[in-house]
Amino acid sequence: MQFMDQLEEQIDKMAKNKLGIEVNKNFSRGVLSAEIIIPKKILKNEISNEDIKFLIFIDSFSLSLYPIPKLYCLTPYCFPHLADGRDLFKELSNVRDAEKDELLLDHLLEDILEFIKINFERGGLIFCGEYYLEEKYDVNLFNNKCKKILVKQCLNINGKIVKFNRTLILSDVHFLLFGKDKSNKNNLVLLFWASFNNIEKIQKLKDNKTVMLHWATKDKDNCYLMNLIFTKREEFLKDLLERVKTFGMNFDVYKLNNMNEVEHEKFTSDFQLKKIKENEKEQKDENKDEKKEEEEEDDDDEKDNNDDNKKNKIENDISTKEGSEKKEEEEKKEEEEEKEEEKEDKEEKEDKKEENGLDINANINN
Repeated sequence: MQFMDQLEEQIDKMAKNKLGIEVNKNFSRGVLSAEIIIPKKILKNEISNEDIKFLIFIDSFSLSLYPIPKLYCLTPYCFPHLADGRDLFKELSNVRDAEKDELLLDHLLEDILEFIKINFERGGLIFCGEYYLEEKYDVNLFNNKCKKILVKQCLNINGKIVKFNRTLILSDVHFLLFGKDKSNKNNLVLLFWASFNNIEKIQKLKDNKTVMLHWATKDKDNCYLMNLIFTKREEFLKDLLERVKTFGMNFDVYKLNNMNEVEHEKFTSDFQLKKIKENEKEQKDENKDEKKEEEEEDDDDEKDNNDDNKKNKIENDISTKEGSEKKEEEEKKEEEEEKEEEKEDKEEKEDKKEENGLDINANINN
């Protein structure tokens, strides 16, 4: 309980913030929670025309020694909206490590404001947040923009088809299938979830009620099959396809007609086509920028080469000049040495001549 007391103190501290954010703490049945209300007046008008609400939730009955808080968005202020039960706590930039006993909530309000800003600037953080299988979810976590449908799921148990009552929730981007929580009618237990882009194809069976969903898995050679029975199948498909088109997905729908022939429809949304064109444009711009960078690099390389060549030329010229001067010095030295040798030869000849003259005179005298 010491850790929970610490978290409660941090929530009390948050309530005294000077950011103009309202924090309403609640502690009931071992669950510590706080509603965080960010008034629209401290946000940009483009972000939201209403107050944005979040819910921080800590379950003291968690088996973990340091239960990690969960953070839910309750206001659908953006698209795709985040008020669909996903936990956003780990998306925040300053998440603390509970196992190291660091303060988890010290910067929570600043982190939420930064998260809203980033979400607005990037045009929607589509796949952010987490869901947890076999955990309980309060139905109030799902905004009324989420579609709730009562269905039956067909499962093969020991060779027999057994039908189970389920609650299906469709958000802007997610498909969530829940079972009942027998201890609390306001809670649902998450059994399956996926984003729409994991749908490979949909089959409409001949009974006009059953839909077989083919879900992509990590094993590309196999898919997960899900059979659901609807009281209003066409209404479900229409709603699903509208959400898919708005979000920008595409997949195949197959059905058997009265002649037992397979009819195939390919769904590709206008949004998706627009995205493809935008991606193509971005790719072209990137290629153009890369080409420009390459040209600039080539120009820089050419300039460097020219500078190197110029430098080499100067060095060669200096070397050539130095070589010429050295050669001239050597030639001059050789010339001086030759003159010196000629002078010595001349003096030697004169000496010999003088000696010969003396010898001749001596012979005459004798």
